Amino acid sequence: MSDSKIRLVYSSLPSSKAVKQRNEWGLRHAQQLGLFDDFEAVRVILIPISNMSAHSFRRALSDYTPKLIVDTRKFPDFFSIFSSIDSALGEFSDRGIEYNQVLFKEAVNTMDSWELAKEIKAVFISYFQKRTGAPVFVLASTEKLSNRIERQLEGYLSQENVKTKLESIST
Repeated sequence: MSDSKIRLVYSSLPSSKAVKQRNEWGLRHAQQLGLFDDFEAVRVILIPISNMSAHSFRRALSDYTPKLIVDTRKFPDFFSIFSSIDSALGEFSDRGIEYNQVLFKEAVNTMDSWELAKEIKAVFISYFQKRTGAPVFVLASTEKLSNRIERQLEGYLSQENVKTKLESIST
């Protein structure tokens, strides 16, 4: 095959297009990673229970390892995830998770709105002072309600100058 007229030519230098793309990617994504978690920001993960299965909820508990669960539902049940409420609370206790229920409802007047804000702030501020670095799960009934809670939480916590990172899990 030494008489073949086709020869493979290889250059170890990347093309100018590849160099440009790498540089652009590097500039956009260049960020010094922290050695430790950011204890100055509270990571809030909103979870619509109607979208969760038992497996996905338990996986979220394992993956994120929250230290606080705030349940915003009027009737907090875990029948789609656990066999009973007692088993859910037992699971939370075994994992060292604090469970709080704060009812989110439409504020009819400004007094209701202030009471809700005060209750939410108290739960988050006391958790923030512990500086655990672990995320907070906020449980809602549906995705629509979860979106509404996200907007309200953002406003309530910004009033207290608490840095928050709001995320959502829906499976």
